[in-house]
Amino acid sequence: MILGPGARRGRVDAPPSKSHAHRLLIAAFLAGRKDVLEAAEGDSADIAATKRCLAALQGEEGEPVLDCGESGSTLRFLSPVAAALGKRPKFVKRGRLAERPCMEYSSLEPGTFELSGSVSSQFATGLLFALPLLGGDSEIRFSSPLQSKGYVRMTLDVLKKFSISIEETASGFFVPGRQRYSSPGDIKVEGDWSGAAFWLAMNAMGSDVEVSGLDPASAQPDAAARNLFAELPRRIDVSQCPDLFPALAVAAAAREGETLFTGTARLRIKECDRAAAMLDVLQGFGVEAKSSSDEFRVKGTSGRFRGGSFATRSDHRIAMATAVGATRADSPVEIDDAACAAKSYPSFFAEFCRMEIAGFEGAHLAAVSLGSNIEPRGEYLKRALDALSNMPETAFSAASGVVETEPVDVPDEFSHLKFLNQAALFRTRLDAREFSARMHEIEDELGRVRTTRNGPRTIDIDLVDFDSVHCSEPDLVLPHPRAAGRDFVRRPLAELGFEVDVG
Repeated sequence: MILGPGARRGRVDAPPSKSHAHRLLIAAFLAGRKDVLEAAEGDSADIAATKRCLAALQGEEGEPVLDCGESGSTLRFLSPVAAALGKRPKFVKRGRLAERPCMEYSSLEPGTFELSGSVSSQFATGLLFALPLLGGDSEIRFSSPLQSKGYVRMTLDVLKKFSISIEETASGFFVPGRQRYSSPGDIKVEGDWSGAAFWLAMNAMGSDVEVSGLDPASAQPDAAARNLFAELPRRIDVSQCPDLFPALAVAAAAREGETLFTGTARLRIKECDRAAAMLDVLQGFGVEAKSSSDEFRVKGTSGRFRGGSFATRSDHRIAMATAVGATRADSPVEIDDAACAAKSYPSFFAEFCRMEIAGFEGAHLAAVSLGSNIEPRGEYLKRALDALSNMPETAFSAASGVVETEPVDVPDEFSHLKFLNQAALFRTRLDAREFSARMHEIEDELGRVRTTRNGPRTIDIDLVDFDSVHCSEPDLVLPHPRAAGRDFVRRPLAELGFEVDVG
């Protein structure tokens, strides 16, 4: 995906908190609430994994298969829970999950469990869910100070709502056994501060995005984002809120002077080595940064970032942080794997792409489909995208990745010429007819020849939608009448979160 530069304007609802949802789902399941396991539109990949695994625990005896996807929370929470239920599941781990720290239990008996507090609070959370189910009392002791304490506090809040009693001790927790989970009735997932952090970072850098659905009194450790982005400190300890680091790092890069992040050691055992990944991102933006074992330094700038191509390492938070950086870039920013954001925030890029661009408030939203089946196909697409972006009174918002597709409705002699297709969104003050006319001029400038119907073309540019208006005139039909039925149009547009409504 390619994102156009410029601050954004808009309004979003905070996504559901992944951390809170995991905990509510497990507690509700243990209370006998099977209704919560149904897949829902908008589920992140991690929440879908937890629902899938809980459903498998419910329906299979012996050795159920629990496909955790890439969700560390799912694996770490459910390993002790499954053991407490007398199950011996086979855990399927995808992506980098198999390389991340984990504790698996073949069985679970009451007793004393000693944990290092420096690795992940998720190990403690898994035991806190499981130990109350056992036939005797247990104790959790920490051999070192517990990091991410707020996440354990969130676990305790959820357990209390489900009538589970846990006693805090000087060294950890005392967990009485023989307890029963009891549903409190309606359960509601909080808005997610870690997801909202990317919008708050954009605001700290000059955008104006209103975020609703956040509870300032939330137990989420990432609720610290509220104060951190309001006035970014020069020294920030991220040991208790590591998921905020990518957004904080890019916000720090957008202001003059040095910011020191401490407590960064655990960033190396996330979905990727996030310290190394953000070092690459910031240096790609032309910002000075240095990383050591437990510190990260950023020497920010008040100027524009450098645009270019960026690798996400298939990490959702790195992808979203790179998008935040695009709002301060001097040219488009290409992200190699925007789809990975679905792990925690499936609608992030769709919402980003539909936002207004500063200086183009109130401008029309134009959706365009591009295709080429004459070499150099990729070069023609790039030149067309550049020309469209440089149209008067027009700003480039976003473009999908490029896909190769089979030709549709072409003469037989040209059926071997495959297309490269792409979709793009623009904000423009031109009206639909002016925009369309300029589009056709660009086709002509790039050597489009129309002597053969559906014949080969250097470039084909179609105006698919324009502010969702409906127009049916001899020289302009909107939305494009064949767009919804053509996969090579729908798929690239869907990557941008855009659906064509021909109703």
